[in-house]
Amino acid sequence: MFRIARAAAPMFPGCDVLTRTILTFVRSIMTYLQGLENRDYNSNELQTWINTGKRESGNMLCPNHRRSAPKLLMVPLFQTQDSRMHPLVTIALRASRDAADVLAQQSLRLDRIQVVQDIEGKDVTSIEVDADKSLRYHIQNAYPNHSIESRISGLKAGKPGEPRWLLEPAVGSTNLFHGFQAFGVAIAIEVNEQLSHAVVICPLLNEEFIATRGAGAQLNSRRLRVSPSDELSGALIGIDPIDLDPVLLADIQTTLLQAGCSPRMLGETTLDLLQVAAGRYRAGWGIPSSPAGLHAAALILQEAGGICGTETGSPAVAAGKELLFANPRIFKRLVKLRHQAGASMQYDTLGQ
Repeated sequence: MFRIARAAAPMFPGCDVLTRTILTFVRSIMTYLQGLENRDYNSNELQTWINTGKRESGNMLCPNHRRSAPKLLMVPLFQTQDSRMHPLVTIALRASRDAADVLAQQSLRLDRIQVVQDIEGKDVTSIEVDADKSLRYHIQNAYPNHSIESRISGLKAGKPGEPRWLLEPAVGSTNLFHGFQAFGVAIAIEVNEQLSHAVVICPLLNEEFIATRGAGAQLNSRRLRVSPSDELSGALIGIDPIDLDPVLLADIQTTLLQAGCSPRMLGETTLDLLQVAAGRYRAGWGIPSSPAGLHAAALILQEAGGICGTETGSPAVAAGKELLFANPRIFKRLVKLRHQAGASMQYDTLGQ
């Protein structure tokens, strides 16, 4: 702001005087904003200032000036996204943003990524470990008594009855390792053993998805709703080919194409769920992979008005081997298409 003031001043006569005036005004505004952030005044003093335009120590905008300021409405000058959120979501966003920065920065130097350990037959890399540490750092500092469960570092048990955090430090890790932009960080939070909050951040796509049960879902502060269309013709349908039998995958694609759909593959079911929630895809078809990522994305989809179910149409996702998801008008038709593609699902031992 100081640079703007100095750059604008030469455009007017008496620029030296005007520069000092503008800088004084900018300093006053910054002082005021800092005061709001630090909350260094009590509520009675704030109410008195709002009603009269004065503080006991002088004008709040210009402390050294005794002339009263104009009255203000009872509306914050700036209302950040975090100020309207549940405290758990605020911390989840802070942790996710930091971890997403780790992924984004290290994705620029893929040659430096190293395999550091093996978990359940899958390699874990240094970038996933760093992102996991970043997530845990913020959560443990804010809520040391909460339980934290991560695909990378396992379970850290908290006190009974406290919320449980489910972490996925690298959603779409295969995409990340190949320089493809479709990857991110996911956090799901259980309160009283019920999934209540979710955050998913895709740093290179500049997208932040959040959801709170009963309060809806948002993408970059914009309310999310699934597509209202009931047409399969021309619809984008997400497919995750990982672990699918190649013959069955071909049958699925053929069935969708015959129905007039346009299959799309991001290589990660969690991200496909988000695309349906955002109204970009009308439906999706995949295999459950990362529990934390799927929990987070499923809550976001449900709060956006979508439906998740198994290959039989059952809402008991944990009991199924496949995951089907769509807007309510298409879900039943998607289940029918699934049965047209094959009576049973076969799985291969392909790794992600």
